[in-house]
Amino acid sequence: MKSILNDVVYLNIVTSGLNSNTSEIIEIAAIKVINNEVFKFNTLIRPYEEVPVSVFGTCKNLKQNDLDKAPTIYQIRNKFIDFIKDYPIICHDLKSKKCFLDKYIFENKRLKNELLDSMQLAIILEPFHMNYEINYLINKVTDINKQVNNRALNDVLLNIQLVNALLIRLWKSEETRLDKLYFNLEQYFKSSNIKSWEWIKYLKEIDEKNEFEQSVLFEINEKDSQGNRHNVNLSKYKNSYEDLLKLNELWTNSKNFSYIFRPKQHEFTKFIKDVFNSKDDVPKIGCIEAPTGIGKSVGYLIPAIMESFYNGKKIVISTDTKNLQMQLINKDIPTVLKSLNLQSKINYGCMKGKNNYLCNRRLEEYKKSVVFKSQSELLEFLYIQRLIENGEYGDIEEIPSNVKTIFSEIDGLILNLRCESDICYPEKCIERCFYKNRIKELKKEHITVINHSLLAKWPYKEQKQLDYLIIDEGHNLMEKSYDFFTSECNSILLDKLLDELYPHSEINHKKVSTMDKFYISVAGKLQLDSNIKAKLQEKITLAKQSINNILNGCGKSLKSGLYDHSWEINRQQAPLSNVSFKNRVDISGYMRSEFENIVIYLKEILRSLNYIIDQCEKEGEDDSYIFNTISAKTMDIDCNILTIESFIEKKLDNYCRIIDINNEYKYFNIRVIPIDVAEMFESMFLSTVNTVVFLSATLNINNNMSTFKRTLGLDKHKTIEKTIESIYDYKGKTKILAMEEFPKYNALNDEFIDHTVKLIENICVNSNGHVLALFTSKNRLEKVYKKLVHRLNIHNIELYKDKSAVNNLRDLSKKCVVLASKSCFEGVDIQGEGLTCVILDKLPNKSLDDPLYSSIRSFKRTTYDDVNYPQLSIKAKQAYGRLIRSKYDYGYFIILDIGHNNTTINKLKKDLHDCDIKRVNTHYVIDSISKDFKSWKLETFREILKDIKCDIYSPMKIIYKNNNEMNRIDYINEEVSKRNIALYIKDIDIKNKKLKISYK
Repeated sequence: MKSILNDVVYLNIVTSGLNSNTSEIIEIAAIKVINNEVFKFNTLIRPYEEVPVSVFGTCKNLKQNDLDKAPTIYQIRNKFIDFIKDYPIICHDLKSKKCFLDKYIFENKRLKNELLDSMQLAIILEPFHMNYEINYLINKVTDINKQVNNRALNDVLLNIQLVNALLIRLWKSEETRLDKLYFNLEQYFKSSNIKSWEWIKYLKEIDEKNEFEQSVLFEINEKDSQGNRHNVNLSKYKNSYEDLLKLNELWTNSKNFSYIFRPKQHEFTKFIKDVFNSKDDVPKIGCIEAPTGIGKSVGYLIPAIMESFYNGKKIVISTDTKNLQMQLINKDIPTVLKSLNLQSKINYGCMKGKNNYLCNRRLEEYKKSVVFKSQSELLEFLYIQRLIENGEYGDIEEIPSNVKTIFSEIDGLILNLRCESDICYPEKCIERCFYKNRIKELKKEHITVINHSLLAKWPYKEQKQLDYLIIDEGHNLMEKSYDFFTSECNSILLDKLLDELYPHSEINHKKVSTMDKFYISVAGKLQLDSNIKAKLQEKITLAKQSINNILNGCGKSLKSGLYDHSWEINRQQAPLSNVSFKNRVDISGYMRSEFENIVIYLKEILRSLNYIIDQCEKEGEDDSYIFNTISAKTMDIDCNILTIESFIEKKLDNYCRIIDINNEYKYFNIRVIPIDVAEMFESMFLSTVNTVVFLSATLNINNNMSTFKRTLGLDKHKTIEKTIESIYDYKGKTKILAMEEFPKYNALNDEFIDHTVKLIENICVNSNGHVLALFTSKNRLEKVYKKLVHRLNIHNIELYKDKSAVNNLRDLSKKCVVLASKSCFEGVDIQGEGLTCVILDKLPNKSLDDPLYSSIRSFKRTTYDDVNYPQLSIKAKQAYGRLIRSKYDYGYFIILDIGHNNTTINKLKKDLHDCDIKRVNTHYVIDSISKDFKSWKLETFREILKDIKCDIYSPMKIIYKNNNEMNRIDYINEEVSKRNIALYIKDIDIKNKKLKISYK
């Protein structure tokens, strides 16, 4: 192993957890390069505390026995310190490891060694990557065919290769440039009077670089542009393109999915085609519920692509989340286009709201006035600058989480550099701007993918009309439609806005407001009334005081507790403390009075701002960036006035007026929400659209779509509806169990938590242990995790608690449990025996006192069940839907707290594929799970044999598949493994028709 850098030490550690206060170093490795000579140090370290089982699952070939025999940290510490001496230390993701090194190796003593982070190097040198984990980077910048295995020495070797490649790629890119990066960085740090970045001196090109180029990739190929060279004449199918799904040659070569023809998918695609080509009057509206597993994405992308290609329709696809947006853009759309060999004919892209993009102009303005206080501040600025300088990148949500970990304050910088809706005008922008480029591309795109939040406000009508819409996960519009039409005012944001408009009498570089910058920019150019500054200072101070008065008044009057307070000020009583209640304190009246004062002060501020704007326009000072900023903030003040005025109205009308108070009384949020959104939704979307298709796996509630259509105003129009029946045997392959004799959750004791922990432990011990536990409360999730982790460690069962860990369930070689919150109710697709038990902590009932739902009941004169059940049904169906993702899946769906409302339970039974909901106790689960799972496993095995058309007892030991000879047993085992089923045939007794099976 050769290193470009000399006289350095490459270091890595493996730890038993992420927190240095509760975890330990269990392996350490270092490679020292001195005068091109390599020295190695590598040892396991015996821990004093228990090592979680998940560590052994992620660290290749790490065994507890080896750790037990290893030396302690005290036995190796001095040897290691002597090995590294005072040479510079290079480590990947140094920030996460430094706290361990400080505590266990250096004992919090001041280090002589210079510390360098190769992750930070990659972030600055190549800011465009989607991930900065070492495994990802190695695959992007080298042709080395090695994987990170979370073992210290292996990862040190990879880090050397990574640093070599990053430096070589830098020097290659700068061959024709006079302004070298190291020189520019030096100037930045010198001019900012900040300690120089440790990597700068290593960025200077060396003469012997050629010998290191062999394994370096100099171009990053993000997309494989090679399409499927099929012989299908697509024009023959332009009026029957659903039949393309019958042509295996189009789909079987795809790397991203294994294809089989699904009649239900064909039915789904045909329905969408029929809606698009319907002779009905516009708007043409289709609503289709399609079950899990039919391939909805491909099913609706074929109509989108073919309608664009042959009929010139510009299609907009709206998804529920930005994650689904990116899945369509990065995987699904390119896969279908390549399969059809239309990747060069159809343009597509995703579009987000303006403030999701970074602005080059704001960056330049920021650079003029900022005073960097630390190395980290300057580096995070340089990262953003290098990322967006060419206009090729600029989507804020594509900034990787690694970057935000390394630069923990970067979100504050991003807030200052993102495009502002009232300032940024891409048609006038002269910068090389990613957002401006997206606007240009939007006009030409055949398919644009957006999310529901952007759909609600669609600010790009000039570039693209919403003529043809496909709305995926349409059920979410029922709840999100309230958000679409909500106006709100947040005290933190209002306070910050007022700070930005405050003109200081004396300007301090540490506290320069936007108004200060304005006064500086017009000094000597503009004559303003001398009283304006004093008026702004006075009214802003008074407005901020009223904000504090509201928070202080609530702090004195409301109940103290663990949770935030929330109520509708015209329809509900405030949650007063006992003393305040007895004294008949009118906190809502007090707040209304203070809000009235805030409106008065904001209107005075608005008058002053309008005066300033008028003077600027008269004197021709209305074309600067700072003027546009003041104009935008003036509009923000106006919006806040309108929201507060609407909030303080004493009306029982079609609006719900809610105040949310933080339980520590640090901030409040007021919301004005329409109670009946049907008319608004109808006028906003249906009045302009030509064709819209709503699709979801959960549009039906009580076996019909009436609630969905009524909520969105679709019931006033002719709609084409279809429900595609499920393709899976839910009744035969699942059991829905409701726990009896299970305690109700109570925040004051842990009885519910303890029972949950014990149940999950018993399920894992008596099954394959692949469990997803869904919680409607993050607080409950955390409590269960803290107690469960130690219980599962005893049984060598891994435990995780976030969505990113869900993929661990796919690995059948280990037992693991994932605890997750509402984000995992959708988007989790684990097939086979990767997921055999889904647990839901409780039915997601809305509180009787929920301000919005209580107001809906009151205004519409409906029952609690009418308002609560639709959202409960959708969420329960989503949770249950995680369990069965293919015909080979099976398992338990367990609801810990189902309540005692038999009407709800009976309706839910119908919505959950008419499966029985059986009330059972813990003993039933423990006694039945092993037997049920074994029975389902064997049934699944028989299904696989039937599907692969293999006579297992045939005397022929050799079979022919794809012109290759295969042993019959090997072939069957391979097919079973493909379906992620843990079953392995060891031998077949043909004579007696018996199998020797291992449940691996």
